[in-house]
Amino acid sequence: MNTLSSPPVVEALHRVPPTGLTIQQREFVRLYLLKGSAYGAYLKAFSLTEPRDVANARAYAYRLLKTVEVKQLIRDSSEAVRKRLKINPHVLLQEATAVARSSAGDYFDFDRDGDPVPKPAREIDTVAQKAIKSITRTDRTIVHRHPDGTVTEERRVSTQFQLHDKMRAIQLLFRHMGLDEKVNPLEALISILPLELQHRVAEVLRTSYRRKSKVDVPPPPAID
Repeated sequence: MNTLSSPPVVEALHRVPPTGLTIQQREFVRLYLLKGSAYGAYLKAFSLTEPRDVANARAYAYRLLKTVEVKQLIRDSSEAVRKRLKINPHVLLQEATAVARSSAGDYFDFDRDGDPVPKPAREIDTVAQKAIKSITRTDRTIVHRHPDGTVTEERRVSTQFQLHDKMRAIQLLFRHMGLDEKVNPLEALISILPLELQHRVAEVLRTSYRRKSKVDVPPPPAID
């Protein structure tokens, strides 16, 4: 569950009519929506400190989450938060789709040897940009001291792209669309890579599979 800022959650809970829950139970829901941890929310809402109570807190929290009143309050509060923050489920789905459909070719060209060369940022389209989690630029100056006593400097600039979790996005879309869970997400991921890179990845997988042939593991997906 994503972390939500406190004001919208508090406002949402105030908007939801009383459900017959105790103050502690409503506090549990508030903390659960804020942090996404039922265990932590239960410990704090009920101020548990005794070792026995702390040890059983996970079971207590799970049981409380299953009650009709708490489930309804979580649904109503989540809906109120969504409206308060103007979150459109279709927009969220589009964001997940952008991550799932991202390809190495969106960010890299490949030279004659098949080695990746980063594209300039201006050449990365807006859809592909949604899959980028962060960009780190490193600027280094390397000092070279030569045998003749001269000193030269070399500037090296590198850019690192960190992408959102593609496999998780694919699995999210699989569940959303009701696709067969037996479909291999790894195969779906490999299939959208540039063909040359597909074969290189497949060869690495085959080599790894041969090394582990004595272990009962499924074979890697085939590349046509």
